[in-house]
Amino acid sequence: MKPLKIQRQYVAAQNHFDKKEYHDVLGILNKLLDVHKDPRHYALLGATLLKLKMKTEAAQAFQLAGGMESPHKIKYMREAMRLHFSNNDDINVLRLGARILKEAIADPDMAVLMSGALMRQELDGAEAFRNTLARSDEPTHRQLAARSIRLQDRSDEENKCILEIFEKDPEDRIVRNFYLSAMRDALDYDIIRKYEPINSRKSPGANSKRSPTRCRSSIYAGATMKRRTPSRVPEWARESPKTPPRKGTTCRTAGAASCA
Repeated sequence: MKPLKIQRQYVAAQNHFDKKEYHDVLGILNKLLDVHKDPRHYALLGATLLKLKMKTEAAQAFQLAGGMESPHKIKYMREAMRLHFSNNDDINVLRLGARILKEAIADPDMAVLMSGALMRQELDGAEAFRNTLARSDEPTHRQLAARSIRLQDRSDEENKCILEIFEKDPEDRIVRNFYLSAMRDALDYDIIRKYEPINSRKSPGANSKRSPTRCRSSIYAGATMKRRTPSRVPEWARESPKTPPRKGTTCRTAGAASCA
């Protein structure tokens, strides 16, 4: 297929997508991917599969798009990580993040996925993303940064991190719990008297006991922290050998689409 014809077919697929004619999009992309592998085609495939509620296959399509050279490589990888995370596929989140570790540490949206996956799997390494999350303007990011600190054996640097997070939003009840715990250890009773009466007000559904080190946000449900050894290089950062695709494997969508 000539380049001009490929471009026309791609534009046609985009038009079908805009009209919500998703099966027509899949039909065009199947033909295109047989003759030309392009990250834009895989990205459009991923977006289409997501509209069809096929999140696992969509994640694989974005992963393929992110594996190719493109100005949008990081964007595609971020979307693949997000979908893997929502599918509870933490291993693939960590594997993809390890390939672009520098960018994942600097980007709050990827850092929150990496930290959440590590905490959910009770693995070391969440502290690598803590500063990025603590500086984020998103409250859930800052909350996860605080939750990544083990209160029982926190360092002076971690105490400082809790203070900085708290100062950004003293009304955040979750962060305030961590802050008050640090103030109790420091025997700062003036601070405790100032904030604890506010914090002790019961909110709806607040009768159940909650552990301060357990992640309770809906997207991080089940995340807990264990004792860490920050000086050791986390295992997930060592990228596993890439497995070459089997000969003849393409991203097909006949029936149930999948990307190997």
